[in-house]
Amino acid sequence: AAQRAGLISRQESASMLPVVALGIEPHHRVLELCAAPGSKTMQILDALHQGVSDSVAAEARSSGLLVANDYKEVRLNMVIERARRAPAAPLLVTCADGRTFPSLNSGLLDETQGVGSGSLGFDRVLCDVPCSGDGTVRKALGLLSQWTPQAVAAHHGMQLAILQRGLELL
Repeated sequence: AAQRAGLISRQESASMLPVVALGIEPHHRVLELCAAPGSKTMQILDALHQGVSDSVAAEARSSGLLVANDYKEVRLNMVIERARRAPAAPLLVTCADGRTFPSLNSGLLDETQGVGSGSLGFDRVLCDVPCSGDGTVRKALGLLSQWTPQAVAAHHGMQLAILQRGLELL
């Protein structure tokens, strides 16, 4: 009942490790290139609030940012619904292909170039790229008969392109 109401969210331990490994702090600007369905998005929002006391909460929240992106608009609705129940960290939800995710304008004043001339750099980028789903075979053995090396390899080029773009945005 609590999960259906959105009060709690379950996630496998292995799926939580990437966000933990990023060592996100409240002042970090984080880009999540493949955000849907939003479990890691919620974990990142929690990390942006970690250790923030009430007296400094407003300042810390205003200095951190999460840009949660996904290629499929329908899947982003899950991210948005989950985020509505989360702490109010600065969150920007975008719909773009992670392979060609645009540089975002910082909007900050650059004395030599004018207002908003610089690109927004990210402190952390998470690329939980689309995959063949073969990790779910252990939970749904019926999927094993559909698994092929070709299905796994079919995602490789896209995965590398998303990773490369994520590295460029750091």
